[in-house]
Amino acid sequence: MKTAQFTASNEVVPEFLRQFVIDIVRQELARRTAAKPAEQSKTLSTNIDDVIHRLSKRECEVLVLIANGYSRNEISASLGVTYNTACSHISNIYTKLSISTIAEATQIAMRSGLV
Repeated sequence: MKTAQFTASNEVVPEFLRQFVIDIVRQELARRTAAKPAEQSKTLSTNIDDVIHRLSKRECEVLVLIANGYSRNEISASLGVTYNTACSHISNIYTKLSISTIAEATQIAMRSGLV
């Protein structure tokens, strides 16, 4: 397990702080889902298996990294691809899943069991 992550500005982010932020996002997603189940987006109410099958294996890998709080730079470094390739994968994911936010991507990854 990594002890720290590097941000785009090369600042070290302690793992406990990164995990803390991820936990807060997950708690907020759970709170919003419980508070407004009728207002969930059409995509999130779709069968998750159907949603995930729209993605390539690589896009699923990127979705997991997004859900784990990785930045675009960190995703490109983790996958060994260029920044532009990572951005293309993210754009394709958002288009295929009809979403527009990291929170929605994280929620889909969580519901599908990817994270």
